[in-house]
Amino acid sequence: MSSAKNRPDVCIILMTYNQGRFLNESIEALKKQTFQNFEIHLIDDGSDDGETPDILNNVRYAKISEKFIHIENKGTVKRQQEQYAIIDNKYIMILCADDILEPTFLEKTVAYMNKHPKCGAVGTNITMFYENAPDVVCKFDKTKMTLEHIAGKNHMLGSSLMRNKALKEADLSGGFTRYQDWDRWVSMLEAGWNLGLIEEPLFRYRQHCKSLSHTASIEDELLIRKKMIKKHHETYKKYYEQILLDVYRNLLEVQEGKDWLENQYFNLTNEIERLNKELDHCKKNNIKAKLKKILNKIKTITK
Repeated sequence: MSSAKNRPDVCIILMTYNQGRFLNESIEALKKQTFQNFEIHLIDDGSDDGETPDILNNVRYAKISEKFIHIENKGTVKRQQEQYAIIDNKYIMILCADDILEPTFLEKTVAYMNKHPKCGAVGTNITMFYENAPDVVCKFDKTKMTLEHIAGKNHMLGSSLMRNKALKEADLSGGFTRYQDWDRWVSMLEAGWNLGLIEEPLFRYRQHCKSLSHTASIEDELLIRKKMIKKHHETYKKYYEQILLDVYRNLLEVQEGKDWLENQYFNLTNEIERLNKELDHCKKNNIKAKLKKILNKIKTITK
């Protein structure tokens, strides 16, 4: 590797495990970035799907400066920490091969970091996208990018742009296999760094059946929270009142959302049953109109 002063400002750790089929789409989005002073470390964590290693071996893109194609699967946290030790670029970000950056993501996050020297990481709002379903924009709250709020709930994009210096000063020990980004943000804040937010949806997060967020059990979630409390016990002790309040509010939001969905499902089910009874008595045009109303209701719920 060349010296740090000759390296691009940003190193993107592009990670994949059995996600080779998405790689070209992710790379095409990187080619469209309005900020191009970056390089890529392409990491495969022991894919065994029969196609991903071959795809990675054959991919050609000038900004891929390093390839690490591993035989053994060790988990993303282990691979990320291996990369942190060898990267000397000013900024670092982790990008999964199935996610996509909007064209101005790097331009705006780098500009923010350059303007705010005490910012350890800056994220953006996100767009969740699904196969054959409408996009859903998710917004973070910039007023909650503080230690007392982040400790209670992760309010930050995992694939945020990070300052290398802040990353090196953060305590990343603890062996987290999930929510390592949550631990990372709390550790940065404890080390005296700030977190930032650009209130635009500049990151596209792919949701599918193999997403990690879909595969965790309640027991896993509880164990992670116990580990967080144990590792950051001074923070939790200091801000326990605010953290408890945030947890309580979150539980209320979850219950309110569940109640709303159940009510909408109940109303739609009744409407479908009613229309089925009328089906034999309706004219063709009336049927079309009623089915269109149902479709509009479904679209409203999924927005």
